[in-house]
Amino acid sequence: MARLLLVVITIIFMSNAHAKSLEITFIVPDKNGPAFWKMVTSISQVAAKTLKVNLEVIYSANNRFEHKLQIEKLAQRKRKPDYIIFRPFQGTVRDSFNLLEKNQVPFVTLERAIFSLESEDIGVPKQKYKYWVGQVVYDNVVGGKLLKDALVKEHFVRNPHKKLFMTGIGGNHDTLSLDRQSALEQLILNDDDSQQIIVNQIFPMLWNTSLLTQRFPQIMKRYPKTNAFWCAGDAMALEVFKQLKSNNTEDILIGGFDWLPEVLKEIETGNITASVGGHFLMTTSALVKIVDYHHGVGSFTSPSIMNQYEIITQENVSEYLDFMNDKAWNKIDFAEFLHSKYSAPPELSVKNMIKQLEQ
Repeated sequence: MARLLLVVITIIFMSNAHAKSLEITFIVPDKNGPAFWKMVTSISQVAAKTLKVNLEVIYSANNRFEHKLQIEKLAQRKRKPDYIIFRPFQGTVRDSFNLLEKNQVPFVTLERAIFSLESEDIGVPKQKYKYWVGQVVYDNVVGGKLLKDALVKEHFVRNPHKKLFMTGIGGNHDTLSLDRQSALEQLILNDDDSQQIIVNQIFPMLWNTSLLTQRFPQIMKRYPKTNAFWCAGDAMALEVFKQLKSNNTEDILIGGFDWLPEVLKEIETGNITASVGGHFLMTTSALVKIVDYHHGVGSFTSPSIMNQYEIITQENVSEYLDFMNDKAWNKIDFAEFLHSKYSAPPELSVKNMIKQLEQ
């Protein structure tokens, strides 16, 4: 009897050993500091606990050389992660992908902030790289239009009979930036004298606020009629606001991307018009999809399916600000967004997380 009990205990122990949690590593594409990546990391760590996976977070410098080095270290580990999540860097994408493929390490990518030629070369997950199991990409074309539409709407509420002269403050020439600003480029292509919305120009600022500070006086000198600034990022939107404030320039609309805390406060006071965001959930979304994928639910099967942005304006800022300020994601059960657990779970979004808390 004692021997039988020992056998049963051994079987249970071995079963539990085999049912180990997934080991997932997230490479943060920056040092431990920038507000946006702090949000990304914070919520993904909370999600990992409720999803019952072990999440290792590695901080890297915001350059391709350091990022490539981190990939190399992970690929050469004796005990490799079950999955790696990272944001590819321009110029080292193929090297990183080839290394992970060679070492048979499954990986999931975030965004596609690379130039078009390299983007075309790598293709889509599972096409050229078997171990590239999926990607989390937000629909930047729709996101850029969301921001443009919010600025247009607010302008004509304030000035029904006045032309809108919009100036774009872009990122650089990667696919992420170009997709975001495509809504403005379409207006430029359709430009004629009868239009009520005129896009003056889109200035690529390389995501560099110091460069924007330096060039802002020339931008205003060239386009003095500007009454709206469309910005590819909130840091640049905030810098535009600071520059306008220092020059006592009022009644110019500003919008950006990222939901930075300072920008949400300025939306609440009416100084900034809108911010498109929700993509701080990108790593959390990757975790949810990985868990589903690991359980045989093909949440990565269609590369054409993209995550959707949300927009914050004065109309809904209080609702979102409460959630963000309270870090309410600490109360969320992220397992409720799993397809492997529910037949039709809600889409992972801040709006749906707020709904979960209300219920």
